[in-house]
Amino acid sequence: MKKTILFSSLFLSLLQSSDKIALNVGKDFNENFSYEFSYSYNHNFNFLESNNLFTRTAYTYLDNENLKIYAIDPIVLSYNLIDNVSLELSIGLSYFSDKYISDKEFGMHFQFKDTASLVWAYNKNIDIQASFTHYSNGSLKDKNDGVNLASLGLAYKF
Repeated sequence: MKKTILFSSLFLSLLQSSDKIALNVGKDFNENFSYEFSYSYNHNFNFLESNNLFTRTAYTYLDNENLKIYAIDPIVLSYNLIDNVSLELSIGLSYFSDKYISDKEFGMHFQFKDTASLVWAYNKNIDIQASFTHYSNGSLKDKNDGVNLASLGLAYKF
């Protein structure tokens, strides 16, 4: 019970400081469904006219494999392409709950995470996004099968 209360308190405090929460649903190339919940913090750092920098934290679950992925993308670059459409590129670190699933071996629990997303700002508070995410250990271990996910998502901006 104490762990649940502690986790809930931490989670709620993180949500209060977030600028955007998102839910993505997708598949890997082995037909496993993936569900990702993430929240983002905007650093309000514009180093070029149409670029913005923020940090994203995410939890992903692959249902058929019961694989849980915890990730942080400390660097997410958002670049405005046209009016309400932007490209988001990120790199980060993740922790896999297992070192393998039915047909893949990851070599270690810690993996790198790269994501590219096309984001359409539907209105002031809602984003619709299509994403491609690649996880791998960057050949730090001999086993490096990795995971690729394609997903669609909906985000709410505070």
